[in-house]
Parts: sequence; C-alpha cells; structure tokens
Amino acid sequence: MSATLPVVVVRDPWTWLQSMCVQNYAAIWYHVLGPEGHCPNLIPNEVERKWYFQKRKVVEDYFNNDLAKVRNVLLKANFTLTMKTVPLNVRFKNEVARYESLAHFWKSWYQEYYDVDFPRLMVRLEDLVFHPYQTLQSICACVGGTFVSKQNFTLLARSVKSSKDLAHSRTRKTDFVSAIHLHLRSNRTQGMTLDDVAFSQQVLDDSIVRQYFGYEPPTCESQYMVVGLPTSRS
Repeated sequence: MSATLPVVVVRDPWTWLQSMCVQNYAAIWYHVLGPEGHCPNLIPNEVERKWYFQKRKVVEDYFNNDLAKVRNVLLKANFTLTMKTVPLNVRFKNEVARYESLAHFWKSWYQEYYDVDFPRLMVRLEDLVFHPYQTLQSICACVGGTFVSKQNFTLLARSVKSSKDLAHSRTRKTDFVSAIHLHLRSNRTQGMTLDDVAFSQQVLDDSIVRQYFGYEPPTCESQYMVVGLPTSRS
C-alpha cells in the first residue's frame, strides 16, 4: 500500500503577481510589458485602451519581434474594452480554465488545496528561502522521516535550470542577509496602479491570506503607479 502527501509551496500573492509578468507559464491574458506597459494588470486603464487596436506590425516592432511579448498583446484572452477587470485563461492538460483576474487565479489555486479533506502540507516559499533548514526539518519530521544533519546541508546560491547548469555550477552558501534585505526593499506592487492594488486587497483580503498564511496586503500609497501613466485616482 502506498500513499501520497501533497506539499504545496505558496508564495506571497503580490510578489507572485510580479513573477507572472516575467514568466507567465500556461497563463494567457492581455497585458503590455516594457516602459509603457502595465503588469500586473488587474483593472484595465489607458495602457490597455491604447494598445487594444494596434496592428501586428506595430506590436512586433515595439517588442523587437519577441514572440511571447507580442502574443500577450495580440491574444486578448477574452478581454474586451467593456470589461472592468482583465481576465485570463490557464491551459491545463485537458482543459482551459478561465479566471476573472490574476488575483482570482492565485486565490482559486490555493483555495482548492486549503479546502481538501485529505492530509496536505502548505509551505510558504519565503520560509523555504529564508529558513530552509528549519522548514525542511519540520516537513521531514511531519512525514516521519529523518533529516540530514546541518553539517551535510548545503545551499546553492543560484537556481539550477538544467543538467548542464548543474554540471558547471559551484556550490556555495547563500548570503541570506543580502537576500532578506533585497526582499524587504522590493516593491510588491511594482507596475500596478492604485486601482490594481485596491482590487487585489479586496480579492485577497480573507482569513486564508492574512491569518493562515500570514501575508499582509500592501497599502495604497502614491508610489504605486504605472511608469509614465497616472492612475485614475491621481
């Protein structure tokens, strides 16, 4: 007899929104990157309206024929100018799921794991990054395993993307003090408008985000603006 224990790694929803703009994986939604861009974009504004009717040649020239960035603009993923939010499609193995916004996607994904009636572990990515030994030790103890001693516990200072990278990478300890300072200085709402921030607070303001995971939402302050484009509240 065998059994599986799902271990779900959760990331701060606002930093997750930022990472989706860098790599969107199977998610498709209408968004514009670059100096004139708007991402993460939950509530459409002047950027979406400006680029909605642009011709393919204009978009290709602007993004230097970067296919992924061009596709973000040309494939609207069910978005229309009458919508109050920017929806997205996520392609799974056998279906395409539709969500009202990026924030709704985060909420729905982790809500499903939270609501199940079978054993599962939900671990914050931040704990794995900043307290890896203690966190992995707790996970191992939870499943009845024996964790390696701290002397045998080594950390890679950079991610390994392939076996080729692994062969040429050097193993060294990560400077966690620098990593923590970088995280604390990061802008969790970079690229968002005040309307985006307020909407994300509304969608993600519940007991799961705040009490279970301990993620406090960002505050709406004047620095939350898309570069070169004022928000509707300015």
